[in-house]
Amino acid sequence: MKAAFLVMAYMRNGILQMAGVTSRPDQITEGRPVLGFPGGHVEEGEEPIDAAIREAWEEGFEQVPKSLVNPYPIHYNPSVTSSRSGKTYEVYWFLAMVEPRMLPDADRQERGIFPIVSIPEAFMGMGNEEVVEKVRQVFKAVEVFNPVS
Repeated sequence: MKAAFLVMAYMRNGILQMAGVTSRPDQITEGRPVLGFPGGHVEEGEEPIDAAIREAWEEGFEQVPKSLVNPYPIHYNPSVTSSRSGKTYEVYWFLAMVEPRMLPDADRQERGIFPIVSIPEAFMGMGNEEVVEKVRQVFKAVEVFNPVS
């Protein structure tokens, strides 16, 4: 089984911002929601990058064109066991350096955009710390090669 997540990140006023979604009510553990990147299960015959884009859309973000998503995962974990289902997944995280736009559909789960310097504690866990650090490194490299005048 595979899962894929879309990391949507961009700079605003010199501060790195990232998109996140809260867990659905049926996924809340220990009385508190978990915050993570939009993503989920890769359907049979679907490529992980396409699943990440589809899942982000299903979770309330405007669809990101595939051409704006780095085709190489920013992070990969060959074996993650879900604490909820007990199933083990091969997990991919893809980076899109875009400003995420939320769809105006009130029925979708809670979602938001957070400055990386104040990402809620609920966001950390399930490998997200490593992904956030890799995103920071990418944006530092971009800054070195494309300095703001």
